[in-house]
Amino acid sequence: MTSDKNRRKYPRIDVELTLNVDESGDPEVITATTKNIGGGGLCVYVDRLLKMDEQLQIYLKLPDDQPPLAGLVCVRWWHKKRQLLKKNAGTFIVGLEFVNLESDQQERLHRFTQEFSL
Repeated sequence: MTSDKNRRKYPRIDVELTLNVDESGDPEVITATTKNIGGGGLCVYVDRLLKMDEQLQIYLKLPDDQPPLAGLVCVRWWHKKRQLLKKNAGTFIVGLEFVNLESDQQERLHRFTQEFSL
């Protein structure tokens, strides 16, 4: 049996970062916390259920001096968080896939994941 880590095109790193999720048509911006992130997407804790296959604009603050990384993601999966998982995190765990990440943003994310995993 192949593990999820071995099947991924892009390796993921476990890191907590804050991001804002902008749902189209919704004036309220959702704040979420990452569980892990990689070149293909991220897993986040969020308090609000997001719709499957919905495309969202995200703004992810990396620990550098640059503006937040901005990109379009698509909701690929979600499930309700069990009580035993991380306290003070959102109610739902959501898998987001990058669908439109500019090449400079992709490179910046790649550098971050490489540096963080050392």
